[in-house]
This record gives sequence, structure tokens and C-alpha cells, in this order.
Amino acid sequence: MRSLTTAIALAALATVASAQLTGRVFNYTADAPIDADHSLSGAPVLNFSAQITVSPYLYVSGVFGNQWSVDGPGVGTDTQTQIITIFHNETLNLDFEGFGDAAKVSGSNTGTQSIPVTASVSFFNHVDNTLLTAFPAAPATDLNSFFSAASPTFGALASGGALRIELTRELSPDAGVGPGVYEAGGTVTIVRS
Repeated sequence: MRSLTTAIALAALATVASAQLTGRVFNYTADAPIDADHSLSGAPVLNFSAQITVSPYLYVSGVFGNQWSVDGPGVGTDTQTQIITIFHNETLNLDFEGFGDAAKVSGSNTGTQSIPVTASVSFFNHVDNTLLTAFPAAPATDLNSFFSAASPTFGALASGGALRIELTRELSPDAGVGPGVYEAGGTVTIVRS
């Protein structure tokens, strides 16, 4: 019986989550009921006011990290794109911080101690695939100054309530990159206004 109750609860939760990703969810309650005799009151005035409360909504979905495994000698380049979708009903700004080259965090002390990383990012209205703005390929550190808590701004009307971010990073290890683990950080803070 307990597993049946759990299964029903999970199914209900999945239904609610699915509804949240597909559009607005409306709840309605009747307010100010009337049940009165107005036979002798002349011209009664009936108040049909409505109050609408819209709750803030922010749901983030996608892949936020990636891992490369590099084998073999020489030079090479590889590109990976991460796609993140933000479902929202408020104006958003995205503050990019800490992006840069991949620095060696463990391994040999010889050879090149960092790997150059370039990045580009595009922002789309996920509903109709309209490009909202784009940042061309440049050193990943440039993301930190191009995007801030002040600009650019992404309104829910422009994004259709679903802002898709495509962040592409290109890794270019040279022949001197030796064995070890390298990390390239980066955070994005979603500022709601």
C-alpha cells in the first residue's frame, strides 16, 4: 500500500512539473458571493471586480558542466556547446563571472600549465527560436566583462518566457600540455528584476 501511495504521489508531482514547463497554470476561486433579495432596493449595483495574483516563476533546465578527456600527442582543438533553458516570467540579467583558461590543478609540474579556452554565447527565444543577442568567439575571460548584473536584459515578453542559452567553449591544448587535470571555471548568476 505504501509503494502505491508513493507511486501516486510521484505521478501527481510529475504531472504538476510537466504543467509548469508547458505554460501558465491557473487556479480560480469564487469571491464575494451574493445571495440577497433586492426587490425593494431600486437599482442594485453588482460589483464584478477581479483580483489576479501572478507568482514569480523561475525554472532552469540544461547541462551546466562538461568534461574533456584528451589523449595523444601534438596539438588539437575541440568544441562543446552547453544548452541551458530558463523558463521565467520576470526580466532577467545574467552576471557571468570566473570564466577563463583551464589551469592545471594536479599532475606534472612540467610543460604548459594552462589550456587556452575561447567562448561564445547566444541567447534565443526558445519558443520561436528567435536570436535575441550573441557574443562572438573570444577569450573566455571576455565573458566576465560583457555580461553583468546590469546588461543585457532579457524580458519575458522578448524570450517568450523561455530563454535558451547556448554557451560554446573551444579547447585548444598545445603540444606542451602534459598529463594532469585542468579546470576552467565560470558561474552565471541570474539577477531578477
